[in-house]
Amino acid sequence: MPNLVEGPAALGETDVRVIGQMLGAGLERDQERVTASGLARSTFQEGKRRAYALGWLHDRYLPAPEAVGTPFVTFALLRPYVDRLNEVLGRLSDDPGTVLLWESESSVLAVLFHRGPSGPRALGPSEGERSEGTREFFLTVDAREPSVPVYFDLEGAWCRWTGTPGPLRYPRPLPALPPRWRSGGSERVLRHPAISNLLSRPALATSGARQPHLLGPRTLPRSQRKLLFSGLAEWRVFTDLARLPPYHGARLSHVVLLHGTLREGARLIEVFQGVVQGAGARPFLLASDRSKVLLGVLGSRPVGPSEGRADPEGTTATEALLRALGSSVSDIGIVRLPTSGLRSPVFHRYDRLLRGTE
Repeated sequence: MPNLVEGPAALGETDVRVIGQMLGAGLERDQERVTASGLARSTFQEGKRRAYALGWLHDRYLPAPEAVGTPFVTFALLRPYVDRLNEVLGRLSDDPGTVLLWESESSVLAVLFHRGPSGPRALGPSEGERSEGTREFFLTVDAREPSVPVYFDLEGAWCRWTGTPGPLRYPRPLPALPPRWRSGGSERVLRHPAISNLLSRPALATSGARQPHLLGPRTLPRSQRKLLFSGLAEWRVFTDLARLPPYHGARLSHVVLLHGTLREGARLIEVFQGVVQGAGARPFLLASDRSKVLLGVLGSRPVGPSEGRADPEGTTATEALLRALGSSVSDIGIVRLPTSGLRSPVFHRYDRLLRGTE
């Protein structure tokens, strides 16, 4: 992630509305988002420029995993020994299949796309060996199936936290390869000259070639826009949780990752509905291989002198989640990643996937 200037002490109403619109953005024209925000066009555009310049928002082009020859996705929660942490992070960062890497307080979430069903080598020793620490949880899914119905979609959580209207498009899954492209398989897609340029486009923002808030899908060449409209990839806007200031005296203070085993007969839709209706949460991540399940939600905490002490509100929220999951998930484990120390050595870098095909 690039070094960026320090932002304000708190989010304003314009910031909240702009970020909400961008997290739920699709291929509509920018004016539609301006109208929905209720802001003047100049106010919206300045708020958008500011959100990208301060590193709160980042554009990415997310491919259907099968489209780039990596139909399997692994989510790994790791707790390396402290003296092995940098080694583990370095190995994962070097693997071109690693698209996301979060680390906070020596806990690691890694997301890797890969060709076959066996786990990526970059994850190191098998669970039984554990020479580098503990594998808290390990889940590999076949992305050709509806195995990831919510993929890092923070729009729902944002609307709930800020109390703004919406969401617009939540929940959004990991994209699937459109049927009409399946006859030629990934080789047909990879031969498409525009796919590499599309996935690499966000790098233009960090290179300074253009201001990042001006790099949305409407500025793409026609060949790249066709890839989006065909469903081979999606434009998604992600937020850097570590950089977001508080809002109305509270901050998004931690990522909560819950994992467990689906109870016999339980369905993934029941897990989602239970959390939304029973706990009032909006998961930003939900994945399952029909046996194990991984769920990600965001937690908030008031700022001020009490920050960092025991958090009764957070404990109550966790208890509500556990009750909501209890009927469909067993053997539940919880990992918390505080956002104040959240590092992202790899942040939604889907262009890396093409290295393995060169």
